[in-house]
Amino acid sequence: MSEWIEWNGGDCPVDRETVVEVRYRNLPDLKDPPREAIHWRWIQWGKDDDIIAYRVVNDKQDSVNHPPHYNGHPSGVECIQITEHMSFCRGNAMKYLWRAGEKGDEIEDLKKARWYIDREIQRLEKLK
Repeated sequence: MSEWIEWNGGDCPVDRETVVEVRYRNLPDLKDPPREAIHWRWIQWGKDDDIIAYRVVNDKQDSVNHPPHYNGHPSGVECIQITEHMSFCRGNAMKYLWRAGEKGDEIEDLKKARWYIDREIQRLEKLK
């Protein structure tokens, strides 16, 4: 993570995919999580929530090898590190539980997880 860089307005100072953390003019206690630069409001209007400093968290999100909806867990563990040791259905169920609400509709993700769990139960029942 880089050091804090003062910002006095103008165009977005980094590539739009660069993940940054920001500080606000008069809201020192507001700590938003780091996001890609494209998601911040890089305009100064003299308001409390104007960005006055930023720091680069990482240069770009790697949406192919390390998508943020699978590696944003507070533990620092990436979903695939767990699921690659599971059967297909169990791994997919875990994947949908892991990312529920991070990529799309949370309820839909939970329903998909349930679908894979039900399918794994059916497979195991046939083995009895």
